[in-house]
Amino acid sequence: MHAAVVTSPSWAGGALSLGTDVSLVKAGLLYADTVEVHSCAARLGEEVRAAAGAGHRQLVEFLQQSSSLVLQSLGFSSDFDPRRTDPAPGDLDRLDSIATGAVFPSSREA
Repeated sequence: MHAAVVTSPSWAGGALSLGTDVSLVKAGLLYADTVEVHSCAARLGEEVRAAAGAGHRQLVEFLQQSSSLVLQSLGFSSDFDPRRTDPAPGDLDRLDSIATGAVFPSSREA
């Protein structure tokens, strides 16, 4: 049996959360042999990880092309602007954590 999990973005603490997606996939695996996942949040995570994996310049370019809603969903402050050369310390830490593979704030990732 094959199951499909289709989710809409869920939010926790002002950032995207994969918690609901993970819970639904776990439930799907209880009843099906395979589970296909369609998730905007997971797709965004894949795109950010790919940009980060390609190097710092590609990550910054990706963030520069992203909307403020996407930036906030990744845990950046509402006034973060990736075009600025002097980001706030919290946003700089967020950039570092994304560059090392922590796309979503860890407390919000299930």
